[in-house]
Amino acid sequence: MDAVDVRTVLVVEDEADIARIIGLALKLIGHWEVVTCDGADGVDAAIARRRPDVIMLDRMLAGVDGLDVCKRLKATPQTAEIPIIFLSAKCTDSDRAAGLAAGAAGYLDKPFDPVVLADRVRGILTPNARS
Repeated sequence: MDAVDVRTVLVVEDEADIARIIGLALKLIGHWEVVTCDGADGVDAAIARRRPDVIMLDRMLAGVDGLDVCKRLKATPQTAEIPIIFLSAKCTDSDRAAGLAAGAAGYLDKPFDPVVLADRVRGILTPNARS
């Protein structure tokens, strides 16, 4: 695989252990480059350093709802086209609906299956292989 073909996933998760598990799953199963930040404050800087192909976003970040982060990213021309997948312990039907209404391309529940996580990202990155 050429370096040009490597896709980048930004993981926005404020729990370090969960961020590590997500990162390992994405690296080992999907072979993607993974960039992490531990909260909403680091999202813009992480995107400026390396524009991600997909953002995995926790709904419950310290001091902010991930919905607000998603809405802001979707309202900003430079980031509006980046697909966002919520990964959250908030997993009622209304939580999922709110995430999708905010502009997310998908919504996964915690706890999560690493293979399902990688499949969902692969589906976003490869539209013909959507799961």
